[in-house]
Amino acid sequence: MDKTELKYLLSLLDDDDAIVRQEILSAFTRYGLRLESDIAEFDSAINNYSRSLLAPILKENRKKWLSVNWYALNFIDDADTRLESALNYVDKFLYGLSVDKSASDYLDIISESFRSKFVNGDEFDLAFYLFKEYGIEGCTEDYYNPFNSSIRFALEERKGLPITLALIYMLTAKRLGLKVEGCNFPGHFLAKIFVDNKPVLIDCYNKGKILYNSDIRKLVGDESFDSVLSLVHNQVDADIIVKRIAANLANAYSHVNDRETSDFFQSLQKTA
Repeated sequence: MDKTELKYLLSLLDDDDAIVRQEILSAFTRYGLRLESDIAEFDSAINNYSRSLLAPILKENRKKWLSVNWYALNFIDDADTRLESALNYVDKFLYGLSVDKSASDYLDIISESFRSKFVNGDEFDLAFYLFKEYGIEGCTEDYYNPFNSSIRFALEERKGLPITLALIYMLTAKRLGLKVEGCNFPGHFLAKIFVDNKPVLIDCYNKGKILYNSDIRKLVGDESFDSVLSLVHNQVDADIIVKRIAANLANAYSHVNDRETSDFFQSLQKTA
């Protein structure tokens, strides 16, 4: 089957004959990973019933596409490129293989917006801009929505998971020549900047709250302070963050009772 036949076959999806419908669905299954992008131009002609029939095929195609690309992350040498590629793949899985605008595109836009307002802005200015002025914050409701792991969703809806918001901060900073790292802090993922070569934590989930050592001591107590401080000083490897993204998605799909997709993301943790 080629693209020229798609419009005709789409019109047969709601045929009264179940055997005809099944044959058409089999043909769409054989079409391959291009199906979602190729039927996009006929979107207005697809009714809700036909969409419901196509949905499992498109979802399976997205899994196949993501599985191949997730494995390919192993062959990207640069850690930041590997991390951002993973985020691009997540967005494409969530929004569809026909979507052209990537997570990187959204990060480029927010970076340019910041620089136009803060010509000589530093890491503190960027945190203020993202989490106060632009208003990105933690998703206190619908926490287990899989889209909370999406860069696009976080920037459009101005909410997301702790690690998603920290990654926006980190990757935007990189574009601006600023230094922001991640921190596997107990509780939830934080961002880390440096003042006089000493780490200062930024809680992106809580509107960019600044956490100095004295604040950390209050949070964890005197007995745990030294061990937690050692975590603060540790650098978080990009591969750990990628696995954590996959784990968050597995957890999210489990909470929305999609065990098959949850298992799929669990399997991805072992491939990159």
